[in-house]
Amino acid sequence: MGTPSIKTACVIAAVSLFLQSCLYQKKAEFDRAMTESHEYLDKADFQKAIDVYRSVYSKYPEDKTLLENYIRTVEEIHNTADREFSRGDFVRAEKNYEIVLTNFQYFRPFAQQLSFTSVTLNGKIRECRINGAVNRAAQFLSLGDFLEALDAYKPAYGKYPNDKTLLKNYIKSVEEIKEAADKEFSDGDYVHAGKGYRALLVNYADFSAFASSLSFDKQRVDARLRDCIKYLNQKGLDQYRNGNLAEALSIWKSVLVFDPDNETIRKTIETTTIQMRNLQGK
Repeated sequence: MGTPSIKTACVIAAVSLFLQSCLYQKKAEFDRAMTESHEYLDKADFQKAIDVYRSVYSKYPEDKTLLENYIRTVEEIHNTADREFSRGDFVRAEKNYEIVLTNFQYFRPFAQQLSFTSVTLNGKIRECRINGAVNRAAQFLSLGDFLEALDAYKPAYGKYPNDKTLLKNYIKSVEEIKEAADKEFSDGDYVHAGKGYRALLVNYADFSAFASSLSFDKQRVDARLRDCIKYLNQKGLDQYRNGNLAEALSIWKSVLVFDPDNETIRKTIETTTIQMRNLQGK
């Protein structure tokens, strides 16, 4: 066999250099991807951590080392969401489960190697939304913010109206608001009672699917709300007749806390305010 020609040797050398260059470029891309992805993971910027690997993986889908690191990164994001879920941080957990789910279409070539599926991700997101709604409602209830407590249920209930756990807690919160309002009414605290009844009344249309399961109806709540207004108005009149105009105004203004559209009370306040100013000017 003869000695290779100079031309052949040059071709071999060029190919060798090209392959070495490709290997060097590939390694540089792998190293950069690993470094950047770790940095994004540390910053909890999980979408960018996935984007880095997705870009490189699209070029080298057969590389086992790259795939192992890609899967490890995805699993770490999922595990982070699991830890957040376990400690009751449902807002963060939901956000991170959704990141994984949104990108799941890109994981299909290796989906069978993952510890979760799109079905389990949807299930976790559902649990996050339901548990988050229940927790937020409980927090607002503890603060006496009944409107916000009921609003906390609306997004989850609108999406999962047949979820038994969600429905049970929703009804429980509604009943707790009614019980709290009844107690305040019995104690003569008509302002806080009025806030509770008002919250129930303005949201009553949202209870239509389970209204038959409640211990009260709309008419009962409306009657109690009117009683709160009536008793406070009478207290204001008593103070007014005794010459305590400032106290009367304070009582009437308290009605507007839970019944801001009450034009009768507003006019009474305006008239009394003018009268008080005239008396002060004498």
